[in-house]
Amino acid sequence: MLLIALLLTVLEPEPRGLLSQPTASRADEFADRLKAGRGDVKALWELANWCEARGMLKERDRALKSLLRTSPDDKKARELLGHTRFDKQWFTSEKKLKSYKKKKARADKARREREAKDKGWVRYKGDWVDPQDVPFLERGWVRTEAGLWITPEERERLEQGWIRQDLEWIDPESKAKIEADLWKCDEDWLDLQRANVYHAQLDHWWRIPGQHFVVWSTCGRELAKKSLKIADDTYRDMQRLFGRAPIEAPAVLVLRNLNQYTDFSKDGIGGGGKSLQGHDSLRGAYFPDLWLDDDGEFVGVGVAYWSTASQSEDRWGSLWVRHAAAHSFIEALDPSPEARAALLEEGGGEAFVRGFWEQKLIPAWLRFGAASYAERYFIDPSPNDGNDSLWARRWSAGEVAKKGGLDSLDELFEFRLSMDDTDKALHLLNQVGLLVAFILDGDSPAMTSELSKFHQAMRLLAKDSKKGPAALEKSIRGIERALKKNKKQLAAFAGF
Repeated sequence: MLLIALLLTVLEPEPRGLLSQPTASRADEFADRLKAGRGDVKALWELANWCEARGMLKERDRALKSLLRTSPDDKKARELLGHTRFDKQWFTSEKKLKSYKKKKARADKARREREAKDKGWVRYKGDWVDPQDVPFLERGWVRTEAGLWITPEERERLEQGWIRQDLEWIDPESKAKIEADLWKCDEDWLDLQRANVYHAQLDHWWRIPGQHFVVWSTCGRELAKKSLKIADDTYRDMQRLFGRAPIEAPAVLVLRNLNQYTDFSKDGIGGGGKSLQGHDSLRGAYFPDLWLDDDGEFVGVGVAYWSTASQSEDRWGSLWVRHAAAHSFIEALDPSPEARAALLEEGGGEAFVRGFWEQKLIPAWLRFGAASYAERYFIDPSPNDGNDSLWARRWSAGEVAKKGGLDSLDELFEFRLSMDDTDKALHLLNQVGLLVAFILDGDSPAMTSELSKFHQAMRLLAKDSKKGPAALEKSIRGIERALKKNKKQLAAFAGF
């Protein structure tokens, strides 16, 4: 029995666990090895394993902590020590991790608020959003992956397998026709070539939605989509000027040639409309103030033509699309609602047109100046033919200089656009475009300040129909005063 007891004593394994205590000799050996192994990852790992085999877990952790001074990202050592990896760094305790997360959340929140305020965003149900998105959010609309706003009903249709071809919803059973690159034209499915012929008619034009605009066009689809891209570029310029955008995407009509443009501008031809003042005769773009739909409602869409029949017309076409798109954008912001409402009772005519323009809150010089900027002073995002991004500005300002420079600013603000002298009318349009260019791109602190006030007034106008008009008028007078005070800087900007 004594022999068995002695054998059991010899064979009994060394105690392990958190409560194990090293003997004096092992403590000395640990201290010596720890001192000798500093800076040596391999030696410290061997020491840590030696400690763990003997249940010396506190000593093992000391060895691992020493190892981390040399190799701070050693994953195995960190995990044995109970450290947690988060946000590309290690935390030695749950308490420290929680504290970091709280601080980070506060910092992220403050950063998001700063960024949102810099963008002019607002709070909506706990989130920061673009103020232009609020009307859609309030109506429960959602964005598609393409960035288009759709109604809950439209989203439901998408989920049910319906397909939207441009603005028309196509039932799931017709999916094969769309996959075959066919286009629904009334009751027929046509290939692109025949569809282009169908849509070339005034009352059958393409209706193609983009990110910001909808283009109605009798041009071939390829050119119509090119027009849409140009209109979307114009949208950004107009948003910079007016500080907000229409709730719904405005439309712009792009016709395929001068003959069609001329026919359309004659009242009643192809469902068209004309400008009572004859603005359609000035250039290849205009805003028809006598265009009513079949129900007698005002359409409010800018019109241009883009023909590729000649190099000259092709070159001007894209500029005219910009001009017409700007009018559509501005009309959506400032629609003369009382005059429109009276249409059904009183009908269209000179009285309607007179009231329509009298009710505008944005003055004519700024409205037509914005359209002129979009056409002639824009910063070209993709110049070609060896031009730089400011080619349009230099060309247009040069035309102003050739005709003697700027008229008096009071005369420009009065903006009497008469068709009795077309050269004078074109010069007037060019000049007010230059004023808008200076407001937007002149790097003038005074103009930047007044433009900011104008933006605030435009946003107030969308919320408060009583206070908004007065605030808007005040901000416009501020812009006009600032232009007068900075006329020398304006001339320098124009290169006079």
